[in-house]
Amino acid sequence: MTRPWISLPEDRGRFLIGSLAAFRAAPHRFPMDLAEHYGGMARFHILGRRFLAVTDPDAIAAILNQPDVFVRGAQYRNIQEVVGRGLLVTDGALWRERRPLLNPLFRADRLRQVIAITQSAMQGLLDEWEQAGARGDTVEIGRAARTLTITVMARTLLSHDLEADQIERLSQLIHTSMQRMRERNISLWNPPFWVPVRRNRDLQTASRFLRDLLAVEIGSPQAGQNGGRDNLLAALASLREAATGQPLSSAALIDELRSLFVAGFETTSAALAWTVWRLAKHPEWARLWQAEVDALPTSGPFTLDQLKKLPRTEQILQESLRLHPPVYTLSRVAQRDTEVGGYRIPRGTMAIVSIYGLHRSPRFWADPLAFRPERFATANPNPQHWIPFGAGPHLCIGMAFALLELKTALTMLGQRFRLTLVDDRDPEERAEISLSPGSAIPLRLEPR
Repeated sequence: MTRPWISLPEDRGRFLIGSLAAFRAAPHRFPMDLAEHYGGMARFHILGRRFLAVTDPDAIAAILNQPDVFVRGAQYRNIQEVVGRGLLVTDGALWRERRPLLNPLFRADRLRQVIAITQSAMQGLLDEWEQAGARGDTVEIGRAARTLTITVMARTLLSHDLEADQIERLSQLIHTSMQRMRERNISLWNPPFWVPVRRNRDLQTASRFLRDLLAVEIGSPQAGQNGGRDNLLAALASLREAATGQPLSSAALIDELRSLFVAGFETTSAALAWTVWRLAKHPEWARLWQAEVDALPTSGPFTLDQLKKLPRTEQILQESLRLHPPVYTLSRVAQRDTEVGGYRIPRGTMAIVSIYGLHRSPRFWADPLAFRPERFATANPNPQHWIPFGAGPHLCIGMAFALLELKTALTMLGQRFRLTLVDDRDPEERAEISLSPGSAIPLRLEPR
């Protein structure tokens, strides 16, 4: 028997504004704490709008496996201001058309290309870090991770490097735009994007910079003058729309490139920074990790098979992504009255799927706040309890790319340096569009 919406446990919050203050203060922790307190599902409201906080795996599956019933909400429309209408933020007919069109681009031979590109980019950073260490300088791992991932994305998408000032500018603009999008998501007042308030100006600046940067690149591949380059831009330009047989328009190409660029940069850099911090904080696991990566060659390209045979590195990554999922929540809006977890969910309700909460729930994880990679030693993660890349039809298309980039970077780092924390305090968590370290993580890198 389906129970009514009002029988769900509720956080009443404050008069009129409801739970706005609590949600704004901790958008990663509030849905987790509320849902977990009531066993996996609870409701709240903000300015009269209904919200559902979810950490129950069955309820999460019901939401994410029904993309026509639960669609992406206003959060994704805000992201569109920076990344356009690419696969990352679309729904409905456009998503159903584009997903199968783009799937073949993420094939096995391109995964091998990602390994080689990451090795090349990482080698340059390692040399810089060795020089910094010789001078007695520290390395701020958050900034270093952003530099690496922007470089990898540029070489993967465009087959060339960005200039140092472009990397710095792009990193800062994306960081600022993430802050502004979060402000739009939790603000009481959101003027249209054309209103020149600071928040909108910052988003438009980031959008223009990224759009203009990529627009310069699309001419020759789209015109068939690729010059033998094998990159995602050329591959995108060679695609044909299923309905018309025509190539993607210039606007569609730029949107897909922007989407891939921002998604591949922001989330992967956060995951790398958290993982390196965890290894520096847990030297017992750093020793096991380094003993494992020492078995790989220190020169020449890694192979896909070699990186697949690094169980301790795999476990460390899985545990880091469990504790620090870069995508910490997924929001979906019910398009009609439906049922989730035995409760009636009214049309218009926004479901907040707390990946952060699911990953830290004591109902599914022993000692959930502890860093224990060995929990993944005997089995692969339960796909209902570990979903750092989402689940269902909208599972992240770049998951294999991201994992290989992370493995490659970590392997090269472990072969070359020992990690020492300069500050023993845990970094703050900055929950914007992704979950990133909110404070600097300076490390001393001692050559091995």
